[in-house]
Amino acid sequence: MAIPSRQIGWGTEENLLWQISKQMETLTNVTYNAGGIKSVGLSMPAAFSVPNSPLTSDGTLNVIANGTINQYVRGDGTLAEFTGITNVITVTTNYLALQTDSVILANAAGGAITITLPSAIGTNKPITIKRINAGANAVNINTVLGQTFDGSTTGSINVQNQALTFVSDGANWFII
Repeated sequence: MAIPSRQIGWGTEENLLWQISKQMETLTNVTYNAGGIKSVGLSMPAAFSVPNSPLTSDGTLNVIANGTINQYVRGDGTLAEFTGITNVITVTTNYLALQTDSVILANAAGGAITITLPSAIGTNKPITIKRINAGANAVNINTVLGQTFDGSTTGSINVQNQALTFVSDGANWFII
């Protein structure tokens, strides 16, 4: 987040501190010199970090956002995952699915591939695997840690455009 330089130069020092503190969680250790503000110390929620010298020569404050594109900042300053955001990937070789994957498009045109589901423990969103190629090469599906999907540890998708959606109960996977 940057505070435009025109705000930095306006008003009294008290007004300046008020303007900045409205934007930041905690403002500490402000140092002034004849040319204006010399340095600013900031404390931010965990979703942000502040570089060593957050005040730039043009009067803006540098604040770095932590997290990923699939996250947002809650009102309490912590990061949370967007729900409903779809992470779609295409794979052509064996792949260990991530808990953040939503849709895996499997292309086995170059040879059979195996997609291994992530641990069902701690996974709270569905994962869909769709075979996108024609031909004889299978898209195999495996589990980890002895977990199952619908009672099995392995399976395959052998028909083009067939898709399976897996949901977790916290211990195993189920096809819906």
